[in-house]
Amino acid sequence: DMTDRLSLTVGGRYSYEKKKASIISSPNTALTLAGATLPFSDEDSWNQFTPKATLQYDFDAAMVYLTYARGFKSGGFNYPAGGGTPLNPEILDMIELGLKSDLFDNRLRFNVSGFYYDYKDLQVTRASAGINAAATTENAAQAEIFGVDLDLNWTVSDQLSIMGGVSYLDTEYKDYDAVAKSFQGTPGTVNVGFDASGQSLLRAPDWSYFVSLNYDFLIGGERFPLVVNYSYKGSYLFDFVIEPEMAPLQQDSYGLLSARLSYVTAND
Repeated sequence: DMTDRLSLTVGGRYSYEKKKASIISSPNTALTLAGATLPFSDEDSWNQFTPKATLQYDFDAAMVYLTYARGFKSGGFNYPAGGGTPLNPEILDMIELGLKSDLFDNRLRFNVSGFYYDYKDLQVTRASAGINAAATTENAAQAEIFGVDLDLNWTVSDQLSIMGGVSYLDTEYKDYDAVAKSFQGTPGTVNVGFDASGQSLLRAPDWSYFVSLNYDFLIGGERFPLVVNYSYKGSYLFDFVIEPEMAPLQQDSYGLLSARLSYVTAND
């Protein structure tokens, strides 16, 4: 505590992880992984120190903060682990500036934050090429995310409350020598070299938001709680699209609307 309102919190974590992978031939040769050098076994270990520091200033009904933190996801092996080098660990450096507040006698909670993520060796999971495609994870060299999160919880009255949130992401692979899928007139797909530098991150929609309304109808001492939710997610890619035939790899934007009406007797 540097003053009555200004404080600094620091911390750190040291991680050590060791992983082993092995695979042997199946007695039924039809089930053996094609193209794998068997038997296969390997192991690797990773360690990382991840610090965190938060500078916080308190107002009467709110606080602002500035946080730096480092995140660590250890390396590993794709499965089936029939060869290839282990994945490198993923390192994330994050800076976040935010406001948290409880206003109007705590009837309105409003939070907003802006953040910057800097990924090194980002681990990206994608489908392999071929007819019998399988999920495989690889390291993208570097990626960045700028984002804003906003959420509120408003108790309008004893019967009505409203919640909502909005998220915006500006994402980019900074350095990623990847591959994309192409039919090229063959059954299944083949891999085609593709420089993904400058592309948006996969599975990362620019916009998403939700709103939830909760209202208690009171009739003769009995309650009929009504909950209505709507959520929206913008379009995003499952994998890189380099030709019209691969357009199904894009998820179009969509919204989900749901409602629930309950009945609660006078004696609950």
